[in-house]
Amino acid sequence: MQSQLSSTPGDPGYVDEHGRELVCRTVGLERQRWLSLMLTMVRMRPRARILELDTAPDYGYSGTMLEQFSRGGTVDSVDETASVIRRARAVQQCGYRPRAITFHHGPLRYGWSPGAPYDLIVSFACFDWIPAPWLRQCAGTAAIVVPLQFDEPHRLAFLHLDVGQGQPAGTQVLCQIDGNPRQTRFRVETGVQLSPADGVDGLRVFVDGKRWGR
Repeated sequence: MQSQLSSTPGDPGYVDEHGRELVCRTVGLERQRWLSLMLTMVRMRPRARILELDTAPDYGYSGTMLEQFSRGGTVDSVDETASVIRRARAVQQCGYRPRAITFHHGPLRYGWSPGAPYDLIVSFACFDWIPAPWLRQCAGTAAIVVPLQFDEPHRLAFLHLDVGQGQPAGTQVLCQIDGNPRQTRFRVETGVQLSPADGVDGLRVFVDGKRWGR
């Protein structure tokens, strides 16, 4: 299944600092593929606390994958669409989702402070900047992983940001080499810089001196 694009006009969790919509929702096997790629960049300690931003529209299934990755820890899953959260909670009440996952309704750009600090923050929504609340909600040593670009449906790029004491401590971008949907070759870009974003509380992403995103 290809990436499915949608938009929520005026929704601050799905736009960049200039109000441009940056929404990309994935379901089913496509989301599993993304998550597998995102987690290759992460080393997780036992009993980790994980924050998922953009709950899977297919009843929160990716939260189950993250719960397993947490090695006995917990997952807070946040979405800005109330109906998605209601469906995920209903499926969980039927016994199809681990109790270690908690579903919440709220703006993605603000994370979920009641559950902080987190060892890992995973966003499935496309941001071309890093909101500062995410950094503040990280544990002393943590990681943030977020998709960066979806101008081409099969060309993927993921930012991996190491965080130490609430500050960026190391960055790299995992980029797909070409747009072939069956191509699995990736390269790692290490020339990543972060700088304060204009007009919002967060950081812009630059790769090899060029601003990432639209």
